[in-house]
Amino acid sequence: MRTICTFLVACILLTATARPAAAVLQFYKVWETEYLTNHPDQEFAALVKKPANRCFVCHQGKKRKHHNAYGEHLEELLDRKKDLKDKEKILAAIKQVGDLHVDPNDDSSETFNQRIAESKFPGGELDELKKEPAE
Repeated sequence: MRTICTFLVACILLTATARPAAAVLQFYKVWETEYLTNHPDQEFAALVKKPANRCFVCHQGKKRKHHNAYGEHLEELLDRKKDLKDKEKILAAIKQVGDLHVDPNDDSSETFNQRIAESKFPGGELDELKKEPAE
């Protein structure tokens, strides 16, 4: 009985302290400074800054293990562990991805920077970003 109680307490403690996969806050902070600090649409900036929404800049779905198109490009350029404190590299990657076209096969499609300037999430519409992607 004592072993079972000890096991249950250990399981509860591990569950309570386990961190879910989440967006890298340091990457988001650099992105926020670059795109939202002086964004002309402060309503959009406030929407993105909400903790429930800011992950959707790069992620799709509730689990945060799936990246949207914008996040996939950033993931190719940044290592979440090695680049965590390298603000210059983060900013360079954000700028590089911002210049890419949303549709890589169509040079006339808007860029991620244009989407942000038009008060849109770079990876798509917020309602769609909240849905889990098809596996």
